[in-house]
Amino acid sequence: MPAEKINNSNLIAWLENLIFGSLALGITLRLFISGSQAGPGINLFVSFFIWFAFCLWLIRRIMAGQLTIPHFGWGSLCLIVFAATVLVSPYLAADKFSAFSYTVAWLTDLMLFGLILGLTMEGKNKAVYFLVITLIATAVVITAYAAYQYFYGLQLLRETVAQHPELIASLPAELIGDFFSRLNANEPFATFIYQNTLAGWLVLICPVLLGLIFDAFQRSSQIRKQFGWYLNIFFLLAMIFIIFTTGARGGLVALCLALFIFGLLAGWPYLKKFYRVLLSGILVLILVAIFIVFLIALFGQLPPPAEPGEAWASLQIRFGYWQGAEKVIRQNTWLGVGLNNFGSHYLQVKGALAGETSKAHNDFLQIWAELGILGLLGFLGCWLLILGKPIRQLLTEDKNIRPDLSENDPQPNYLIWAIIMGVGLAFVMSEMLNATFRLTDTLPWIFCLVFFLLWLGTFLLNHRLTLNSGTRYLRCGLVAGLVGLFIHSTVDFNWYSQGVSRSAWYLGGCLIALTTPLIKYRTLKIKTGFALKVFGLIPLVILLIAGGLWFIPRLMEAHNRAEAGREKVHLNSIDKIEEGVADLERAKKLNPYDVHPWKTLAWLYHRHRRLPLAQNKFKELKNRDRQRKVPDMELSLLNDEFQNCLNHIEKAITLKPRNAGLHSTRGMFYADHAKIIASWLEQLNDKLPATQLHILYDTARQESLRSFRKAYALYPTRPVNVYRLAQALENSQSVPPLPNSLSLEAENLYRLALDLNNRITRQALKLTPLLEKKVKGKLKASKKIRKN
Repeated sequence: MPAEKINNSNLIAWLENLIFGSLALGITLRLFISGSQAGPGINLFVSFFIWFAFCLWLIRRIMAGQLTIPHFGWGSLCLIVFAATVLVSPYLAADKFSAFSYTVAWLTDLMLFGLILGLTMEGKNKAVYFLVITLIATAVVITAYAAYQYFYGLQLLRETVAQHPELIASLPAELIGDFFSRLNANEPFATFIYQNTLAGWLVLICPVLLGLIFDAFQRSSQIRKQFGWYLNIFFLLAMIFIIFTTGARGGLVALCLALFIFGLLAGWPYLKKFYRVLLSGILVLILVAIFIVFLIALFGQLPPPAEPGEAWASLQIRFGYWQGAEKVIRQNTWLGVGLNNFGSHYLQVKGALAGETSKAHNDFLQIWAELGILGLLGFLGCWLLILGKPIRQLLTEDKNIRPDLSENDPQPNYLIWAIIMGVGLAFVMSEMLNATFRLTDTLPWIFCLVFFLLWLGTFLLNHRLTLNSGTRYLRCGLVAGLVGLFIHSTVDFNWYSQGVSRSAWYLGGCLIALTTPLIKYRTLKIKTGFALKVFGLIPLVILLIAGGLWFIPRLMEAHNRAEAGREKVHLNSIDKIEEGVADLERAKKLNPYDVHPWKTLAWLYHRHRRLPLAQNKFKELKNRDRQRKVPDMELSLLNDEFQNCLNHIEKAITLKPRNAGLHSTRGMFYADHAKIIASWLEQLNDKLPATQLHILYDTARQESLRSFRKAYALYPTRPVNVYRLAQALENSQSVPPLPNSLSLEAENLYRLALDLNNRITRQALKLTPLLEKKVKGKLKASKKIRKN
C-alpha cells in the first residue's frame, strides 16, 4: 500500500500522540485497577480512553484526506457476526444491566482490535513495539505486586480482614470461599479477583516477552551485553515463578504448552522433517487428550468427591460446572441467555454435588451458553483466522530471513506518554495498595515512586532494546501466548476478565499488524473541508459530554456510594446507619439499575427500622384501649411500613428476575410479616373483631409460599431453599399453624433438604446445625402424630 500523503502539521502530530497515549491507557489502566474495586463506572471510564482514541483517529484520517478501512476476508464477517450477537445480548438477558456492562466491554475490545489495525496499516513496526512494550512494562509491575503479596502482603491482608471483615462485602458470594482459601494458602492474585486469572494472563505475556528477548538477541552480538537484555530474562523468570506460586495447575499446563509451541515455531526452519512431524504429533496428541478429558467430563458420570487438598479436586469441581453449562446450552442453544447471565440459569439445572458459580470455568461453554451458537462460531472464527495465517507464514519463512528493520518509521513522542502513564498508573496502584492493605500515609508514596521507576525503567530499556529489531520471534511469542491463553480458557474464565480479554484482542491486533501481507485495505478519498472536519468532531464531543462528563461519573459515584452504604449499615452505630441509608438512597437514584442498593435497603428497612417500629406502635395503641377495634390508622401504618421494604425487594427482583436469593428474601419478608400479625391475633384473643388482620395474615402466608416456590424452582439443589418451602407449606395448613403437623409434600421436602445437606460438601451451602436439628425434630414429631 502506498504511503499516505499527510500534512505533517503540529496538530496532526499532537493527534497521533494523543491517540497512542489514550490507547495505551485504555489497555493498562484496567490491569492496574483491582477487579474487586472495578464497578461498572470504572470499567466504562477505562473503556472511555479507547473510544476517545478511536474518535481522535477518525479526526486524524479526515484531516489526512483518507479514510482507510482494514478487512481480512472471512475474518471481517466473523467479527461482524460476533459483534452482532454481543450487541443483541442485553435484549435477550433477564439481568439486563449485567449484560449491558459486558456488552460495552466486549464491543470496546473489538474496537481496540480494529483501531490497532488502523494505526499500523503502514507496517509501522515501531508503533507495534510501543504497544507491546507498554503491556510488558505493565506486566512487570503487576508481577512485582504479586511478589509483594506472596512475600508480605497476603499476611498483612489476613490480619486486616480479621480486623475489618466488612472489606470482603464487595466480593461476589460465590468467590468468598475461594478468596479465603487462597488467602490462607498464600496464593497471590495481584490486581485480579482470582489467582487463576493472574496465571492465565501471565501465560499470555511470558511467550511475548520471550519473543522480544530472542528478537533482540538476533539483532547483533552487542545487544547481548546490554543490561536490559539480562533484566528481561530476570523478569521472565519472575513471571514464571509467580505462575507457580498461584497454585493454578491449569496455568502451569498452559504455560508449558505455550513454551513448547514457541519453541516449535521458532525452531521450525532449523528442524529436519522427521523432528517436525514428531513434535507436531506430540502437540496434537496432547491437545486431543485434553479434548477427550473434556468430553468425558461433559457427558460422563461425576466421580466420587475428592479431598479438598488433592490435585483432582479442582478439576472435579469444574466437571460439575461443565455439566451444568451443557444443560443450559441444551435449553438455549441458538440465542443464549445473555452475557453475564449464565450463573442464574446454571443454578436451576446444576447437580446436587456441583458448586455455586457465575462462570462456567470454560470460556467456550460460557460463550455458547450466553451468546448462542452464532456467537461461539463468530468468536472462534475470528481467532482461527487471526492465528491461522501468522502460523502458516512462520512455518514457511526462510531461516535466513533478515530482520525487517524499520529505521524510517514515523513515530509519536513515546517518552512523553511513558512518563505521564508511569505517574498515573503508579498512583492508581499505590492507592489500591492503601485501600486493600490499609497502609500508612507514608508508604503509598514510597510504593508510588517504586512502581513509577519500575514501569518507566522497563519501558525505556525495552524501547532501546527493540530499536530496529526483527519481528519473527515476537510473532512466535504472540501466537504461542494466545494459544496458551486458549488452552487455559478450557478450565477458567479468562475472556470474562476485562483486563485479560482486552490484552488478548490487543495482542491479536499487533500480531496481524506484524504479519504482512495479511490484511487488505479499502481507502476512501475524502475532502477535508470545514464541514467535514466539524462532522468528525461530533462523535468526540458527544463522547466527552455524554460519557466522560455525565454518565461515567454518575456510575462511579453510584458504585462508591453503594459500597460505602453497605459497609455503614452493617455497623451498630445509629449515626453510621443513617449515613449508610443516605448513601444507598443516593446510589439508587444515580443508578436505578444496580440491584445492590435496593436489596440492602430492603433488608435494612425490614430488620432494623420499619417493621419493629410498626409492631411497637401497634402494641402501645392496643394496650391503651384493649376494647376498641383495630383502627384503620394502625393497619395503614403496618401496610405502609411493610410496603416500603417490599417495594425495594420487588424492584430488585425486577432487575434480577432469575435470582433465587431475592425471591427467597421476599418470601422471608412475607413470613415475618405473617408472624407479626399472628402475634397480634394471639394477643387480641378474640376480644376484638379482627377480620382485616385475618385477611392480611392469609395473604402474607400465600405470598410467602409463592416466593419460596419460585426460589426453589430457580435453585432446587440448595438445602435452605427446600427447607424454607417446606416450612411455608407447614405454616399454611391452618390458622394458627398446628405444631409438627406436616402434609405429605412438606414432609417430603424436609427429607429432601436433609438428603441434599448430607450430599453437598461445601460448608457455605449446608444447613446450619440448628436448622438441621430442627428439621429432624419435626420429622420425628410428625412420625409420632401419624402413629397416634
